[in-house]
Amino acid sequence: LGSSSITALPNNNFVIASPNDDVNDVVNAGSVRQIDTTGTQVRLIVGAVTNDMSGVSIIATPVANFYIISNKKKFVDSGSVSVFDL
Repeated sequence: LGSSSITALPNNNFVIASPNDDVNDVVNAGSVRQIDTTGTQVRLIVGAVTNDMSGVSIIATPVANFYIISNKKKFVDSGSVSVFDL
């Protein structure tokens, strides 16, 4: 848990990124957990296929959202960026 990063968000919540997390028998699917100020998990975002590595990088913005970068190794030289609001 948190093998990639822990990122503070502008609303005092934080995001824990674990790109090598195995989820439901999917190897290296990756997971990102948004945690609120009380320590409660608000959201869980997981990769869908082997080597998705969801959460390889997290970028927080000052305008109430954050970006999750994934490798998406299912296809050669590919990746993805997903935007989530706080």
